[in-house]
Amino acid sequence: YICNKINNDMDRYLDTLFFIWKSDPSFIELVKNCKGFCLPHFAALLDIAPSKLSGKTLQAFYDLVIPLTLENLNRIEDEISWFIDKFDYRNKTASWKNSKDAVPRSIKKLASAHVDY
Repeated sequence: YICNKINNDMDRYLDTLFFIWKSDPSFIELVKNCKGFCLPHFAALLDIAPSKLSGKTLQAFYDLVIPLTLENLNRIEDEISWFIDKFDYRNKTASWKNSKDAVPRSIKKLASAHVDY
């Protein structure tokens, strides 16, 4: 029962996302400025998109969310890389930049958690 309830709720959320995508241009701007999606929800979006959008609208969706997600995965990768490099004695006095909490944020990005990535 619980799994079905969660899946039904997620289906409604995805329906709502695509409804807003088609009807409110300011929502697209919000998506453009976000830090992408966690991978499980990104996969769900890509999976359902062809049944909710078509033609140029579908292509515009792909043209926005795929590069956005890749860009933010690259950002996370760079932050993890610096987090690792920071433990090299040569980087002892270097700034942490934005990598101090890169490990938990990366896990959340990959595993789907409701946080600001």
